[in-house]
Amino acid sequence: MSAALEHAAQLEQHIVISIESTVDPNRLLERLKSIVGVSGVFRRSLNEFDVNFDGTASALSAALEREGFIIRELSSTMIKI
Repeated sequence: MSAALEHAAQLEQHIVISIESTVDPNRLLERLKSIVGVSGVFRRSLNEFDVNFDGTASALSAALEREGFIIRELSSTMIKI
């Protein structure tokens, strides 16, 4: 199987969330853990989290918006709030 097909077949995505505003990192951590589809949250640095998510970055950003977070930038592997 080619690398592209193998990547497409994986449901779980690794997404980086970067905080560029006055968001409380502890509040974000708790909210991330409660979102359906999040299988792991790891703090990369003071203002960055690595998230394992069964879905796309777009779907995760929509879930974060429902939790009251403002999305400032979105790509296939990173969300900035």
